[in-house]
Amino acid sequence: MPSNIDKLTKSFINHIDSLLTSLQLTMVMIQKVHNSSVDEFNEFEENHIMYDEDDKKKILIEVDQFNQFKKLDKKLARTGIAQKVVPRSFLVSLVSQFDAFMGNLVKELFNARPEILSDSERKLSFSQLSEFPDIDEAREYIIDKEIDTLLRKSHSEQIDWISNKFEIKIEPKSELWANFIEVTERRNLFVHSDGNITTQYLSVCREHKVNIDSDLEIGKQLLVSPEYFSKAYYAIFELGFKLSQVLWRKILPSEIKKADTQIIEVSFDLLQEKKYDLAFEICHFGTEILKNIKSEQDRRFMAINKSLALKYNGKPEESKELINKFDWSGWKNELLLAVAVVNDNFEKSYQLMQEVGAESEIITKNSYRHWPLFKEIRKEDKYKETFEIIFDDSFQKLSKEEMETELEQE
Repeated sequence: MPSNIDKLTKSFINHIDSLLTSLQLTMVMIQKVHNSSVDEFNEFEENHIMYDEDDKKKILIEVDQFNQFKKLDKKLARTGIAQKVVPRSFLVSLVSQFDAFMGNLVKELFNARPEILSDSERKLSFSQLSEFPDIDEAREYIIDKEIDTLLRKSHSEQIDWISNKFEIKIEPKSELWANFIEVTERRNLFVHSDGNITTQYLSVCREHKVNIDSDLEIGKQLLVSPEYFSKAYYAIFELGFKLSQVLWRKILPSEIKKADTQIIEVSFDLLQEKKYDLAFEICHFGTEILKNIKSEQDRRFMAINKSLALKYNGKPEESKELINKFDWSGWKNELLLAVAVVNDNFEKSYQLMQEVGAESEIITKNSYRHWPLFKEIRKEDKYKETFEIIFDDSFQKLSKEEMETELEQE
């Protein structure tokens, strides 16, 4: 029976994506309300507040306006607090999503390979065992206890536990690991000390070689800027995704092809969302780090997405150098078309588009309209003309059936 790891991983990505998007929208609204509060307070101050001539810090206000003053002052203070507190709560949720994903992933692996539990130190007395209707219920109980123990550990201890339990070497890049540890430790500050730096925070960060600012000292309160949250999101995404890939391939080698497909699909989505740095890291992981990609074609798909990430991230020469390191002779026209597009060889691309034709299972009509691969060439009139010759259809106008198909595929 196939595992649910693909579904779990994509659900994890969707959840942290929702946090990134929601925080951006939420902060726009909070800023809007805060600006409105500032305007209201300033207007009230101009019309109803006077300052004592002898003591400029002392304000004078009419008695019948005092309640309105309190109302506006509270509103201004609360929106100011929201600007600080809301991003912190989103960061706490971000780390919580990682924890939930790790728990679900480990549980799925235990269920797929229950023999891994054979060395568990969990023991049940005869009376406890007799409370379960069957051995499966007892095993479920032990799994839940193991995961509960795992999630009570520090995040560095969690990774060590996973590494030992599944007999796999886990060595994240030093920068990624340092970013991840700092994010999780900052989360702990928000939960336990109102964001104020503690000895524990500094000690753990130094132990894991986190590059912390020299002005950070015990008692200073940390915040979450939009830039910081984005950086935290990238660290959580990258480590969570790579960890799931490594475990999936080790414990369930029969599903490696499915794991390969996930790398291609996830990197494709990242390209569409213009998260080029993350798309590059995911594809680099597939092409250079993993040693058990099932097919050379899938590895080349990853290489194409990796080169696109470079190209759209302002590194066109590196992109071409990467894609041209491969020998493409003898490969399908669909892949040759991708190579031509990456190299900005548009005339060759138009020729290959016609050779690929309208019946390709890899590059369809909707692919030409929406794939990140065709982002630049899609601006060319000849590209649209070639499309219309191939499909005998308008490039710009989608039929109702095509719209429904695209939405269903999405």
